[in-house]
Amino acid sequence: MNNFVRRGLAIVSAVAVASLALVGVGSPGSAQPAPIVPVPTAVAAFVGVVGTPSQADAVAGSAMFSYEDFTRSYPAASPEMKNSAIGFFDVGGNEIGVYPASSNSPADLVAAVATTLVPVNGERVANSIVVPALSSLTGDDYYQVAIEMSRMSAVLPAMAILDVPASVTLSAIESKDMRGPIEVAITLTRMLPSPSTAALYGSPLSNPASGATPAAGLMAGLYLTNDELFGVWSAPSGAGLPLVDYTPMWLPTNEQMDDLSSFGINSFTDGSGVGATQAAGAQTLEQDNQQKRYINEVRLAQNISASVRDGLAWTVFEPAGQQLWGQVNSSVSLFLATLQAEGAFGDGPPQTASFVTVGQSNNSVADMAAGLVNIDIAYRSNEYSDEYLGVHVTVQAGKGL
Repeated sequence: MNNFVRRGLAIVSAVAVASLALVGVGSPGSAQPAPIVPVPTAVAAFVGVVGTPSQADAVAGSAMFSYEDFTRSYPAASPEMKNSAIGFFDVGGNEIGVYPASSNSPADLVAAVATTLVPVNGERVANSIVVPALSSLTGDDYYQVAIEMSRMSAVLPAMAILDVPASVTLSAIESKDMRGPIEVAITLTRMLPSPSTAALYGSPLSNPASGATPAAGLMAGLYLTNDELFGVWSAPSGAGLPLVDYTPMWLPTNEQMDDLSSFGINSFTDGSGVGATQAAGAQTLEQDNQQKRYINEVRLAQNISASVRDGLAWTVFEPAGQQLWGQVNSSVSLFLATLQAEGAFGDGPPQTASFVTVGQSNNSVADMAAGLVNIDIAYRSNEYSDEYLGVHVTVQAGKGL
């Protein structure tokens, strides 16, 4: 359990009475089920060639809690898998779910990415998807794997963390021409089924011990460190999240970084004046919907949706209808109040931080007959305090009328 989840649990009791007034919703139902708590954000799915593991570790979703665990279980793992695992744990990651691929061919990698639907150790859904070999692919091979990562990121939900092909980055370094990486970003934005759940990084990083390492594995670990220190609603970039002992192989100028960022490519600084490399961007590949342009906004929405869905599993035993709507309203409102107390919804009055709708306006007679409960959640953006983001969740209840 990471600190983000622990803090949510600790705050529940402190805000239980005040929360219903703070979130601006109607009267709760009579019963008060167990509080909704944030689902963990600590798990990364690593997909790739791991050699011939022991039978116990050969299944998709085997959990590794340290690099020592990883090398002991997968001594013949590919170099890119080993280096990415080192990077993940170096920067604060604490759990990898391993999804073996038979080879680094696009077909085998795509098949392995599809297995990320299997929970890690049969219990935990991965929050990010990393394919360390992606950066070694080019052309259609690259896009084929990236598309599957994007598809699965929308299903889980998770964040697909992508690297620009290493050959494209090397060419940009040599030519000082950014058109190659930008063309990759444009193509991905056009082709991916879910660009808002994909983050693209422009440069591999180098470590004195392990050499060149794709950025995706390190960033998966940095996302966890960010969640531990600042919350899933905070951008995973900047001075508070140093990538100690890692140096970006491509250092665009500030002007170039701005241009790359406008296409959804996240860069790195070399840490000049601050002592360590930093991620310099936190954007998704979404171009059309401003509310889905930032990694932290998307990950918060994913976390709210998953937490509410998991926390309301008990509704399957209750008949759909007004009494259940009130209970659900109360539970979701309390959960949102804990997030508000943590700072998830930016600046502004707490009474306008979030709103819950669950009632006749969004639940039809047909929904009730089918045992469905529709919940619409609006909450203040952490990036833009004058804007609200929305999450829709449908949970199963008993059939009622």
